[in-house]
Amino acid sequence: MISVQRPYSFQATNNLTHDRA
Repeated sequence: MISVQRPYSFQATNNLTHDRA
């Protein structure tokens, strides 16, 4: 579960930064 949540959270943050930038 953590293994899947780890990459998911990382992508979500990356997407947010890219959208804001």
